[in-house]
Amino acid sequence: MLEVCGIEPPHAPRVVVVYLPDVVEDAIRVAGRLRADGGVRTTIDISGRKFGQQLKHADAIDADYAVIVGAKEVEAGMVTLRDMRTGEQEMIGLEAAIARIVG
Repeated sequence: MLEVCGIEPPHAPRVVVVYLPDVVEDAIRVAGRLRADGGVRTTIDISGRKFGQQLKHADAIDADYAVIVGAKEVEAGMVTLRDMRTGEQEMIGLEAAIARIVG
């Protein structure tokens, strides 16, 4: 039906949670909140890839955003939101990150 009308379905942002091994439990909680609170299509790597490999994977699957969780973010109670198209990133609260993602 959408094709007949020439209407594009809304783009559902794709997010990858990228984390360091010492904060895996926090990263899993963040992924759960993104899914539950924001309805965000979220992927988290559980294969044990290194941080850089996780970011490369996010780029390879054409993710819109990477939500980065590291010790610094956990300590501050925040996440780093990276726009995978522009490379810009900012440390912000999870609720603010969800709001920006679902925009």
